[in-house]
This record gives sequence, structure tokens and C-alpha cells, in this order.
Amino acid sequence: MGFASAVDSGNQTHPIYKNSLTGSYSKEMTETDITKINCKEATSESIKTEPVISGEEISLRSEYTKHFRTESGTYIATSYNEPIHYSVNGKWEAVDNTPVKTENGKYIVSKTSTPISFPADIRNDYITISNGDGLIAFRLDKKAAENNLSDKSASIKVETKEQTNSGESEYKKAISVDTKHSTLTYDNIFKNGYLEHAISSSVLKKYYY
Repeated sequence: MGFASAVDSGNQTHPIYKNSLTGSYSKEMTETDITKINCKEATSESIKTEPVISGEEISLRSEYTKHFRTESGTYIATSYNEPIHYSVNGKWEAVDNTPVKTENGKYIVSKTSTPISFPADIRNDYITISNGDGLIAFRLDKKAAENNLSDKSASIKVETKEQTNSGESEYKKAISVDTKHSTLTYDNIFKNGYLEHAISSSVLKKYYY
């Protein structure tokens, strides 16, 4: 089993773009801090109890961050370990990694900084990932897989994994973000096995079962 072009075969992680953050954190900010965009770590004195979130300050969004207003008049700046926003005409919109079927049978993940296109039948067409002016395209290496290829019509199954917040505090629920991680599976393309792609904001993984 193999993929032609820039992507090798096997179970691998293929970074779509480098993630510069290693974790998530929150910190409380005053209005003066917001003006300076000076996100220093909150002291233990400022976060003795969890604040009550009253809304998001959308104008302060970035690719990895959100800012929330609290009922006490302060702000919370929260960073996430994967992109949660993508730029549309200069505005930051929420990332959604759900593949959507098009009229020609392709599935497109468009609400992201790196749109992905999945063909209706990977035996005959390319998966593409675009990033600005750049494009990565890869497809099934039919020669390497020829002894296991099926003559059946390909079928595609899409699943979106919704984030659950059961058991979490109201504060954690308020600052949580669901970018809707998804899986897209090609079935009936092999005599034995199927091909699954796991889609998130920072990586595209492929698995052969």
C-alpha cells in the first residue's frame, strides 16, 4: 500500500502547518492590558475562583486565541493548542473540519486556513491540501496496491466527533472550542481493508485497516 507524490504510505502524521504552541492556558486581563495586548500570566491572587464569562470579544481573535469578557469587567485571554480560527476577508472565523459533499461527489473541508478536497474515488483522483498559493496533491499508488484493488464502486463515510463538556465547570464550558474533528473513510476500494483519514485543524492522518 502506498501513496504517490509527497506523502508516504503507512500510518503517519502529515502536518498541514507548524503548530507553535504546546498547550493551552488562560489568564485574566484588565482593560488596560487589553489595550496594550500584553498577555502576562495571571497571578494566583487574580484567579482564586473561576470567573463568570459574559461573552467573547470577537475583535481580539487570532488564529490560536480568544478573549472573553467577564462579569467583573476584566478579560480572559485563552490560547489553544491547535488553530481555532481562519481568516476570511480580514476577519477571523471559527474553524470547522467537517467535510461537505459537493455536486460532483467530492468532499471539501473549506472552513479552515488549509482547505482539503477528497475525491469521490481515490483510485482515480487526488486528495489536495491548499495553503495560500501552495498546493499538496497525493493519491493512491495503484501499482503498489494493484493486487488488492476492488472493482466495486467506492463509497465514502464521514463522521464528525462532537466535543462533550459533561462534568466540566461552567467556566470551562464557556471557554471551550469545538473545531469538529472528523474522519472520512473510503470503503470498497480494496478487496480487503479500507482507508480512513482523520482530520483536525493541524494534521491530516491516514490509516489503512
